[in-house]
Amino acid sequence: MKNTKPQQNNQLGVSLSDEPVSRLFRWDLSRVRQHLAERKRWSVKRCLAVDQEYRRFIALHVIHPKAGISPSKLVDEMWHTHVLFTRDYAKFCETIAGKFIHHNPFLKADQNRPEVKKVPHRTMMLYRRHFGKPDPKIWPWAKCADCTTASCGDCTSSDCGPRCT
Repeated sequence: MKNTKPQQNNQLGVSLSDEPVSRLFRWDLSRVRQHLAERKRWSVKRCLAVDQEYRRFIALHVIHPKAGISPSKLVDEMWHTHVLFTRDYAKFCETIAGKFIHHNPFLKADQNRPEVKKVPHRTMMLYRRHFGKPDPKIWPWAKCADCTTASCGDCTSSDCGPRCT
């Protein structure tokens, strides 16, 4: 998985090399991975790959807290699992973001709202800026990262959720 140079000069002046984000990539999530392996029957390879993408998603959230981004289904599953480890998750959030990172899922009724339809595209654009090309096995909206406008309308995967428009 490609890791490009850190993006700097964003709205908060935070980059991938800053200490809170650096700590994110060192945080021990082995119990979360173990839970996914035991309960969801994920392979070690899948656990490690989704772990990396979960960390990248949280990094994007920390770097761009007001951007309005959303995880893929697999990243969301890891996030749900991490939240189950309440003490660790609360400490993780405080250490990484300085505050609790709330999980506010979209409802089916939300998916037709214009601002919600843009979320996959925005997520993938920020992902590409910081981490390079997303893994389409984990991010079904990866093709949204190749779009150059917010009206690509090309995100039709059943795993995509709201269309990339």
